Amino acid sequence: RKPVIQEEWDGLISLCNLSSVTITEWVNLSEEEKQRAAYLLLRAHDNEMDTSYYPVKEGEIGNKLNRPIGVGMSSLAAHFASKGIKFTDSEALKEQFDIAEDIYWNIYNASMKLAQERGPFANFKNSKWAEGWLPIDAFKSLFDKYAEPWQTERWEQLRENIKKHGVRFAVHGAVSPTA
Repeated sequence: RKPVIQEEWDGLISLCNLSSVTITEWVNLSEEEKQRAAYLLLRAHDNEMDTSYYPVKEGEIGNKLNRPIGVGMSSLAAHFASKGIKFTDSEALKEQFDIAEDIYWNIYNASMKLAQERGPFANFKNSKWAEGWLPIDAFKSLFDKYAEPWQTERWEQLRENIKKHGVRFAVHGAVSPTA
């Protein structure tokens, strides 16, 4: 047997709290169903963080301070195939943009609603979120290229709501945790 090595460390550990939205299902939902699905998904993540067993304290502290989750997307290829869209088609990028924009607007909106109900993540006031930052700011030229005016408007409204109420999670999106 090898001895168990224990070390003291003052840092935090990032944990994976992952889920995935199935695009082929998402696109068939009504706006109300999308909002409810996003809310229930994030609420499940939130509840899981509060009720999980953490084998190391650094993981629990990091999870509860920043509440990081990673919501990905799956089945884009199946969605494209069902619509006869090739990845090389000119409409593919706009279609992919619209789907991702819709999913993540609903995810961030649900996070804001959970922050209203349960409070923002502990480090919110020290984050770029508190300053009005949104993930769309990280790829502004792409957003500006593909977004319709109504999409821009809803994100700007969400920006104001987040500045006012916060978000429940510091991180929301991730590469889809699927094969």
